[in-house]
This record gives sequence, structure tokens and C-alpha cells, in this order.
Amino acid sequence: MAAEGHGRARVGSGKDNHWTGGGVAFPPIPRSFAQKINKKVKAQAFRMALGDLVNGGTVRVLAGETWTEPSTKKAFELIEKADLQRPLLVLVSNDELDALKSFRNLAGHPRARHRRRRSAGLRVAKSLLFTEAAVSFLEGGLTDGGEA
Repeated sequence: MAAEGHGRARVGSGKDNHWTGGGVAFPPIPRSFAQKINKKVKAQAFRMALGDLVNGGTVRVLAGETWTEPSTKKAFELIEKADLQRPLLVLVSNDELDALKSFRNLAGHPRARHRRRRSAGLRVAKSLLFTEAAVSFLEGGLTDGGEA
């Protein structure tokens, strides 16, 4: 309690924003700017991103390769042999986790995905490498109602 005549009468709370150590006048407010995107629009984005990679000639299919255990050396040799640009998106099926582990161990170059189709990964990638088992994985994103 401040007494009159000392310049501190009726000052209110010291937590007010105009006092040193007080509150913040206009604090940042957490917001979500997420917007719903329709399934057909997602599928169209997926098709367009995949089409850009195909038109650019940077899509390769790993045919006849079997992965019995993770091998980063084998994955690196495949990338060098295929002469693909980076960043690289590697698509494998859910059953080929050894292949996924092989590609994810390469330092900072390729990005490996499985289980989920997203056009964002295709948009960022300059090259696409996928296994024969992942073809059905890609075809699912090409339908209009597909989960992209």
C-alpha cells in the first residue's frame, strides 16, 4: 500500500504491462492455420507431382532386388548406378523394412517413405526410386478417392 504524496498512489498491480517486470501487452496467441483439403484435390496433387517426376525422367524401379538384411553400402551403390538427383524419395512396401533401413542410413541424401502417400514428399524430391512391390502403393494414390 503506497501512501499519498509519494507518487505511487493508486498504481494498481505491479503485474500490469506498463511496469518493468510486468505482463506482456499483446502476447503471441497459439493458432492453427491448418485447412481441410478435399480427397480429390489431394489425389490430383499426388498425380501432378508424380507426373512431373516421370516427365523429368528421374523415376527408377528397383526390379529383382531382394533385401534380406539392411545394407547401406548396397543402397548407396544402387543410387550411384541409377544416377539419380538428390533429394531422392525412396518408396518401398510395408514388407520391405530392410530396404527402408538401408536407404535411411545414408547421411542426409535420400528420404525414405513407406505406408503413407503424400504429395509433399514427391514435390520436394527431384528423383523417385521405388520397388516393384511399391507399385500398388503408388496406384492407390492415383485414384480420385485415394488417401493422398
